[in-house]
Amino acid sequence: MRTLEEVGTRLHRRHFLMGASAAVGSAILAACGGGTATDTPKAPAPTTAPTTAAPTSAAAAATRPAGSVAASAIVTTAPAASTTASSATAIGSAAVVTRPAGSAVASSVSATTASGSAVAGTTGSGGIQTMVIEAFDFGYKTLGSTPGGQTRVQMKNTGKEIHHGQFMLLNTGVTPDQLGAAFAKGEQGLGEVFGLVTQAGGPGVTLPGSSTEVILNLTEGQYLIACFIAGADHIPHLAKGMLMPLKVTAAPAAAAAPAVNDTITMFDFNFTMPDTLPAGKSMYTVINTGVQFHEFNIGQIPPGKTVDDVKAYYAATTVPAGPPPLIPMGGMNALTKGNTGIAVFDLTPGNYVAICNVPDQSKPNGDSHAHLGMIKGFIVK
Repeated sequence: MRTLEEVGTRLHRRHFLMGASAAVGSAILAACGGGTATDTPKAPAPTTAPTTAAPTSAAAAATRPAGSVAASAIVTTAPAASTTASSATAIGSAAVVTRPAGSAVASSVSATTASGSAVAGTTGSGGIQTMVIEAFDFGYKTLGSTPGGQTRVQMKNTGKEIHHGQFMLLNTGVTPDQLGAAFAKGEQGLGEVFGLVTQAGGPGVTLPGSSTEVILNLTEGQYLIACFIAGADHIPHLAKGMLMPLKVTAAPAAAAAPAVNDTITMFDFNFTMPDTLPAGKSMYTVINTGVQFHEFNIGQIPPGKTVDDVKAYYAATTVPAGPPPLIPMGGMNALTKGNTGIAVFDLTPGNYVAICNVPDQSKPNGDSHAHLGMIKGFIVK
């Protein structure tokens, strides 16, 4: 088991796409086929075989069939060996330490299909369909198309690094060419990127060997699933190929959202939430009322550390030594203003923090929201 010191480099105040630049733009164009506006999508492939996002590089994604936005062919490029531990960057939570023995996994969910496969559109309890995603170093395995509506998204991390799954819906009329070109500008193109997509949530930071779960009400359109977490080389995983298209078709029938324990509200720059959450399984509606997009990722505070230690880490004007004092426990990835999702947890008693580590969108090269104070302590008992 790795210690805090062995995990490697970390985010702290690193910015949204440091080091990704043109590689990310190329990955988007290769993954989505390029050039097609989202209001005139191509028909999904007739088969439902799992799609694997190209794992080794941005260019490797080009092995997907030309023009495919709901690819059903498996991309078989072998993943590069993972040699570095990860740090969360940008949309990802900053929790980067390995879960200690006896600590709860973010969710009790496990993948419901064999390794290397996935299910989308299967109906579970309450009429809510299930979508299973396998995250690995550096790609995803899941279906390229799924019906819209209430969807239980279960992500299992089979890699050696931490991962998450940010769902981004291309706004009406936006083409992959436009989005790729904006990403290719690096940090200078962030404002343009933010205007082209809607942040639709997704499974939060997930430790190797663990699973996380969220429930999303997916609307029809063209999505990208991406991992913005970076390793010791400071390159976001999506620049290494951890980016894949997801075509969401019309919902076959409306399914009611499940009952939840409570509502958690995100705003600029804090959370409104209960001071105490129950141990065991629980579900919370997460809503963003802020002008900027926000995430609700949570971290368990390890023994000997406090909420004040976490706040001091992110408030520092110089990068502290070592990773943040957090154990990642999943949560809800970024949501654009007005969007909602349901975070699913299975927690053990202890001290925790809610944290938002997306960048400040009001200025170029904005600091993380965590640096601006968007950290809130709570207790699980």
